[in-house]
Amino acid sequence: MSQQNIYVDLNSIQSGEGITELTVVYDATDVEASGLGLRIHYDSSQLSVNGISNILQSDLVFAYDTPSSDSQDFDNDVTTDQYINLGWASLYGDWPGSAPINLVTISFADANLAETTVNFSASSHAVGYDFVGQSVQLSAEETPPVFTSSDNASVDENAGES
Repeated sequence: MSQQNIYVDLNSIQSGEGITELTVVYDATDVEASGLGLRIHYDSSQLSVNGISNILQSDLVFAYDTPSSDSQDFDNDVTTDQYINLGWASLYGDWPGSAPINLVTISFADANLAETTVNFSASSHAVGYDFVGQSVQLSAEETPPVFTSSDNASVDENAGES
């Protein structure tokens, strides 16, 4: 089965002066899907949405930077309590046209950041595709972020380095 993969570009993460920015990337085994409804989850006690930018405009239906309460725990993580919602839909099944492709850049105010996770869930995804969201851990310390896929596997790109 084809997959719609969502992850954070590690090279895009910029942090300083109380702001953390990251770019969310889409990749797929087949680049001609019908679209994606995406929720980006975070812990509001550590992060708050400062804004979204660089939104992929191709077949964009909505991009809400106003947080919603994650009372239904869509990402199965009780530590995240809010999310922002974006959606793309193609009538012709040719979204996004190429991959990997940047979907959105999110700016978080991080004055209370200790250590937290940003997760992804799908409000809708293309028929015949599995959704795979790779979470990213953010920390106030100068450590590299760690990806965690929806099946709880971790990847640390600096593992084994001294």
